[in-house]
Amino acid sequence: NVSSKNASSNISFKDSIKTKLVSILLAVAAVPLTIAVIVSYQTSTTKAKNDALNLLTSDAKVVEGKFATIVQQNVIALQTCASAQSTIDYLKTFNQSGADKKRELILAQMDAINTNINDGNTNCILSISTGDQLIRTDRKDSTNIADRAYFQECWANKAIAVSEIVISKAAGNRIVIIIVPVIDPSSGEMIG
Repeated sequence: NVSSKNASSNISFKDSIKTKLVSILLAVAAVPLTIAVIVSYQTSTTKAKNDALNLLTSDAKVVEGKFATIVQQNVIALQTCASAQSTIDYLKTFNQSGADKKRELILAQMDAINTNINDGNTNCILSISTGDQLIRTDRKDSTNIADRAYFQECWANKAIAVSEIVISKAAGNRIVIIIVPVIDPSSGEMIG
């Protein structure tokens, strides 16, 4: 018996059959578990990304639809204001005596447009061919917009133009401008 005890004690811990069996069992259990965790992580991450993209795409479509509706409402309101005889008369006579009453009428009409659309925009502007602004519903100082691409496009094409995002000269905030030409029906010329 003594000789068998001495023989077993000569075997090191790392060379022991028990140690090797435990190591093999741990490896057999750990490798599939590790693979399962990696696959599960990849699958759930991919699904989460796809779900987020689908949700964002859906939200973007809703926002795009709402934005298109607001733009269309603004275009219709601006076209109505631009084609109103009172607007045309004011642009023809803005620098003559008695134009102040016409100006107040136009300003009231433009304020009503802002109130009716109620899209968070409080500014509607009437400009002349030089780019000088005559009326601003935000009551800020008038500026000249002749250097703006949307103004030049509108005058060149005599048609509605929509700007890229620009920095407002008067307010300093980022805005998109919808510009509608005012055409004098008697001459066919663009006057504002």
